[in-house]
Amino acid sequence: MPIAAGTAWTLLCDSAKILPGQRVLIHAGAGGVGIFAVQLAKLAGLHVISTCSAANVALVKSLGADEVIDYRAENFAAKVKDVDIVLDNVGGDTLKNSYAVVRRGGLLLSIVSAPDEAAAKHHGIAARFERGNVNGVRLEEISRLIDTGKLRVVVEAEFPLKEAAAAHELSEAGHVRGKLILKVG
Repeated sequence: MPIAAGTAWTLLCDSAKILPGQRVLIHAGAGGVGIFAVQLAKLAGLHVISTCSAANVALVKSLGADEVIDYRAENFAAKVKDVDIVLDNVGGDTLKNSYAVVRRGGLLLSIVSAPDEAAAKHHGIAARFERGNVNGVRLEEISRLIDTGKLRVVVEAEFPLKEAAAAHELSEAGHVRGKLILKVG
């Protein structure tokens, strides 16, 4: 939780310097970072658009997304235009198709791979690879939001420590909703 929530906080608050009323597209809104990014963006007063699979649409809406796109059934690039910020938690073709949905002067941030500087320049946007920066002050604020019910932690499954390999296999298979927990003791 500290890494995922801290990464979402870093991207939105520190890197993007979000402002109420902005429009943000968050890819993989049901993933570890996405779940926190959707909630933090909504808490900050942004219009939140997110991609996820059909099985996760209700979850992502319950987290605060204003619009949710089933990436398997719909092409987000055909539906979304002129967002201020894109948070890419997927990479590959998702990153490649994200440049065109950002308004000129907007920002594309990826936690997966370095964006193509030439593509960013062609679209008149800034694009950067970012990592989370977790510190004690940030963790205190995130904990306060969780403790007061303003930020929800979503857990896909819990495993005893002796089943760590099974948890790792599930994680590597992708499409985990939120976080996996290993119970010790």
